[in-house]
Parts: sequence; C-alpha cells; structure tokens
Amino acid sequence: MSEVDLRVGGAWRQVMRFPAGNEYGYTSIFLEIVPPARLAWRDAPDGSRFGDPLPDATFVTSLDFEEADGQTTLTVQVTFPTVAEREAAVARGFARTVTDSFDKFAAYLTTLGPAARRQEP
Repeated sequence: MSEVDLRVGGAWRQVMRFPAGNEYGYTSIFLEIVPPARLAWRDAPDGSRFGDPLPDATFVTSLDFEEADGQTTLTVQVTFPTVAEREAAVARGFARTVTDSFDKFAAYLTTLGPAARRQEP
C-alpha cells in the first residue's frame, strides 16, 4: 500500500510487506522536488500529514537522476545525524532492505520493453 502527496511538505506513506507476512508502515515527508533531477525526503512519525509538527529527522534520503547518452544514473544518499545512528540502522537490517529493494527494481526494469525504457522527447 502506498499514498503519495508529491509536493514539498507532502507525505509519502508506504507499507512494506515481507515474505514472512510481517508488515512495516512508514511515512516520509518530501523536502525537495526538482523534476526530473532530484527528490529528497525525511522520515516522519507514521501517519504524518502536510504541516504536522515533526521531531528531528532520524535520516534524510535523496535521489538524484542524471541522464547522459540515453542512460539514467541514479544516485541515492541516506544521511543519518550520527555514525552511531547509521550503524544502529544497519544492525536492524536497513541496508539489507535497501539493497533488496534495488535488486527488485533492477529485475522489474528488465521486464520493460525498449520503448518503455527509452522515451524520446
């Protein structure tokens, strides 16, 4: 399940479902939107909405898209306030979950035909 309010300050709520049947819901708030080059968001208490007061971010994620020669490079950066917080997230499986997501995304991209992968202006 996913809900998106794609504007700066808007929320993105998603529920991840794992093979064992457990679910993990989370909410993020968009910080920066620069079509088609950049998206940045921070974590927020689950269920947060536009304008809700928020505690300090646990982490901030940015995606940067760069097109060159018909190919798009995606750069992902996740920034934690401290090294200790980053290490704690890694110990809880954060990095593995992100890596698994990229693997699934790459597999999905291979199912797209050439016309879907390349859109001419």
